[in-house]
Amino acid sequence: MLLALVLVCVAGWYSPLAPAAIWRLFHPTGWVNYRGLRVRVPWPWIANTDATGEDPSAVPQGMALKKTPFAVNHRSMTETIFVTVISQDPGITAEGQTEAWMETFRMTHPGDTFDTQTPKAIPAGASCTVARDDQKQNDAVWTCISIRGGWVANYEGCWAGASEFFDMLTHLRR
Repeated sequence: MLLALVLVCVAGWYSPLAPAAIWRLFHPTGWVNYRGLRVRVPWPWIANTDATGEDPSAVPQGMALKKTPFAVNHRSMTETIFVTVISQDPGITAEGQTEAWMETFRMTHPGDTFDTQTPKAIPAGASCTVARDDQKQNDAVWTCISIRGGWVANYEGCWAGASEFFDMLTHLRR
């Protein structure tokens, strides 16, 4: 009886990892497809697999990934990644389209400090910018775009967790 109580307590303590473990049962390789883009979902992240089903046009806005906390008392902020497929605008160069995207990102984060230096390598042809609020030193909002790769990816979470985001970017495939 004592062993059962201990097992229930341990399972309850680590219950936030349950959705990630269940998601991995159905996606053992950690790869999902979204509108022709292969996305590697790192552990313990999960993807909204409804967007990757039979009809990906049903969710044209993009695919969201969410990181589950490690344990019940884990107080870190929620981390999310949003990936969407883009098509090159025939009337604008790739550079112009990238600059327009980055300018829109800057306008949606007024008062933040912006930087284009990434902590890890990014795919060739991609551009990234981070918005940091001086009042929240541990928070970061990244946006990356690759016209050549045909994708836009955004990350919102803690500064230290951004490395998983950049690892995911290096594995995006068409």
